[in-house]
Amino acid sequence: MKNLILSTLLCLVSMHSFSAKYITPSNLVSFEGMEVEYYDTSKRGQLTPNKCKKCSSKFYYFDINTRYLHNGKPSSLQHFLDRYQSSAESAILIENDSTSILQIYY
Repeated sequence: MKNLILSTLLCLVSMHSFSAKYITPSNLVSFEGMEVEYYDTSKRGQLTPNKCKKCSSKFYYFDINTRYLHNGKPSSLQHFLDRYQSSAESAILIENDSTSILQIYY
């Protein structure tokens, strides 16, 4: 099941206008559940993945440039903030050697 989800996510990522340097297996991190804090004043947020075996950091950061995909379809920041808790499995695409999130899949 996880391999199917990761394969689907990689296909979705490849359809977006990201440079090839971003699309590597090490940049796509999947996990079960997350905690999210968003600061409206700075338009930035912090995501803490739960049950993540592949995470290189305890925290990852997103901002207004991050893309959100809910069940494979583009969504908004507000939709993500309203519904991320109901997502059983999620994934993030992170920038190379960074804790910045490019895309959030939930």
